[in-house]
Amino acid sequence: MAQRGPNDFPQMMRVIGRAELIDEPRCAPPIVDMAVVHEIRAILDAVFEALTLDEAAAMMRKTDIIFAPMTTLDDFVDDPQAHEAGCFVDTPDGWGGSFKAPAAPVRFPTTPTGPAGPAPKLGEHTREVLLAAGYAPAAVDALISSGAAT
Repeated sequence: MAQRGPNDFPQMMRVIGRAELIDEPRCAPPIVDMAVVHEIRAILDAVFEALTLDEAAAMMRKTDIIFAPMTTLDDFVDDPQAHEAGCFVDTPDGWGGSFKAPAAPVRFPTTPTGPAGPAPKLGEHTREVLLAAGYAPAAVDALISSGAAT
């Protein structure tokens, strides 16, 4: 359990019915004994695996601890809130269509957040890249005509 403040541990122990752990010296933050960390995690796992998501949320709402359910990638992709928050951008596919792709995780005012265009097609910039890498034009032509480069 990651803590944002010193009151998280006591609140959590009270809400799950394990208030006796609050004053145990071995549970005093920061807990440095990994065996104690594993013990507390096992206690929390047992409590939460016995609850439905709605029951767990109701329990957590009795505290001042930040919480959110974990979702799968499929759940996230289908989440209307993620779309409203701008987590996805329409990305051109290069053939007249588009697809949803992850947006940049960091956004700055006046800086474009979407893709500048479609990804290059296979071999679209081969000549430019090889020339920029120092190959002579004749060598580039030879590589492309031999099939060693596309």
